Amino acid sequence: MCGSTKKLSLQYCLNLSCNYNNPAYSAVFNSKFHSVFDRKPTQLPLLAIRVSADLQMLGFNKSDVISSSIATTPPWLLTRPVVNFTLHCSDKSNTPPEMFKHRFYELFHELKNYYRIFTDGFKDGNRVAAAVVHRANTKCVRLPDTTSIFRAELYALLLAIDVVRRSKEKKCNLFRFHVKSAVYQQL
Repeated sequence: MCGSTKKLSLQYCLNLSCNYNNPAYSAVFNSKFHSVFDRKPTQLPLLAIRVSADLQMLGFNKSDVISSSIATTPPWLLTRPVVNFTLHCSDKSNTPPEMFKHRFYELFHELKNYYRIFTDGFKDGNRVAAAVVHRANTKCVRLPDTTSIFRAELYALLLAIDVVRRSKEKKCNLFRFHVKSAVYQQL
């Protein structure tokens, strides 16, 4: 394959790798036709065969991929969440911790009738995890070592959304906080 075609093929396969519900997934990642094309070298091999060596060379590993799926409800039919940045309006380096604590308790009081959920993503060296804490429950998930801190934070939010989805609560509030002690135990 030429350079640009190879790049596009690899990008397609890497994007496809996180969606195992896509019909093309099994054709690319579970191909059973290697021996057929080994016997017929003049025939153009399937995409899976053409990119397999390049994916190995990149160090691609299916177990390092977090799967995703396409939502069944279109985004324009969802209720828009309300986001409160009260705790993020001041610079951490110039604001005393007591001020943040005071604002946090004010916000907590305003939202006292809401179901509270706390999230955190954590990275320590190569160890990466995500956590969600609600009521007396803590769920920690160890993520692949190659996961970025940003992905860990997003995965923690996905865990929280799953809690909201399973909960019977009508009014929920997500707090993105550091719950490192809970996450660190998972590592």
